[in-house]
Amino acid sequence: MRNGHSRKPPPKPSSRCWCCLSPSEEVRRLNDEIARLKWENDVLRSGGTPDASLGRSMGRSPSYKTLASLANGKLSPAASPRVTIMDADDLEPAHMTWLLEQLSEHQREKLQARPDSFKVVDLSRVRLEKAELNHVVGLLNQASGGLAQLQQLVLAECQLRPPAARRLAEGLRLSETLRSLDLKSNALSDRGKDPEPMCRLAGAIGRGAALSKVDLSSNGFCQQYYVPELDLRAEVVAASTSAYPLGAPVDASPGGPRTAPASPTIAGGRRAMQTSSGTLDGPPKGLKRGSRARVAAREVAVVKPVDAEGEVCVQDITVILCLGAALNEPECRLRELRLADNELGVAGARALCDSLKTSPPLQHLDVASNRLGPEGCQLFLSALLTNTSLGFLSLADNNLCDLERRSSIFSLSGTELGGASATRACVKVLLEAVRTSRGLKTLVLAENNLQADHQAQLKKANSERTKASKAPIEIDV
Repeated sequence: MRNGHSRKPPPKPSSRCWCCLSPSEEVRRLNDEIARLKWENDVLRSGGTPDASLGRSMGRSPSYKTLASLANGKLSPAASPRVTIMDADDLEPAHMTWLLEQLSEHQREKLQARPDSFKVVDLSRVRLEKAELNHVVGLLNQASGGLAQLQQLVLAECQLRPPAARRLAEGLRLSETLRSLDLKSNALSDRGKDPEPMCRLAGAIGRGAALSKVDLSSNGFCQQYYVPELDLRAEVVAASTSAYPLGAPVDASPGGPRTAPASPTIAGGRRAMQTSSGTLDGPPKGLKRGSRARVAAREVAVVKPVDAEGEVCVQDITVILCLGAALNEPECRLRELRLADNELGVAGARALCDSLKTSPPLQHLDVASNRLGPEGCQLFLSALLTNTSLGFLSLADNNLCDLERRSSIFSLSGTELGGASATRACVKVLLEAVRTSRGLKTLVLAENNLQADHQAQLKKANSERTKASKAPIEIDV
């Protein structure tokens, strides 16, 4: 060093177009440009004359925005986690400066005064595109200048689309302190489209180092959509009324269990399914309401039979199955899960309840406003008979009492039940759960049209619970 700066400037960065660079070349070029800017800044501070080829005025120090513009919209997602853009003056990471622009004046002063103790970041209603998501991931990455004590991240109503789920999954794997994640009122699931990004996020939730609370309400995970019957019959690998996890052997009678391949082979309009015992030809049977099927990489449930236009209404339950599997991950620390207003229906309820029966560490579950009907509610109440960890369950606004019309709900065996019959079966399980549940403390049943006699029976069952030396359950009707 001489006069506060290097004798020779760093090599000039490549002039190739950014879109022609590989991820590793992007990182190398960005680091070269940052080194060049820092060298020029040193020259200016020492009173020297910088190289005018960089196109900046003499005697002006490059700001953070100059440095940040190098990567804004230019660096690919594959390369961005490996680069931290620093301010030439105070070495402030790019994502920290971006965060300061989003915060209120009070929060901004708090972050600048004590960045190491800043625990809550609320970005509700901030539109997050690709570049902004990179900053969010930077905040979660403590190893590269992120918030060291970040515990709560709120991304509600940020217009997040399915690809954002993959980016958020990367951020969760980098964070060691995040405890609460709020993603409600976004659009992280798109009907009929590839659920892989959201399944990645579900896996990251199950393996979060400290993540204990997640809100995924109002994301449309189980929306219904129509597919042509012929396409469904040609692409379905297996159909069964019993539940089965993704990639596991399924019952495709006749012939017993068979393992579904990743992509079935279609020949001459007939299905050819490779199995451990040979090939089973012919279209699958049982495309009736309530049956389960695997189409391409998606797990679907048939909601309505074939209509006059030859289409079948199906419901994608892949994301719910992945969330259920995440709850049973050995390292899962999730204690609170909110899934309100996701159109789970009976198929989604069945997929999630299969995981609840094994008593995962989950203590708080909200499935309000999910069109469960009597049978869907019955599935969750039945899980309470064996689950010992769940202390709070909300079934509000799910039409538990379906007395006035013939329900479109189907029993576990696939047979149709009238509204009154389904309600009686559900109330019977409800009373049994109130009497015998070992972990439940609060049960929310508001906006379910519970009749006066039902409420009286609930009160009586709660009294019987008290007589059995068990703490009474707080029931909100």
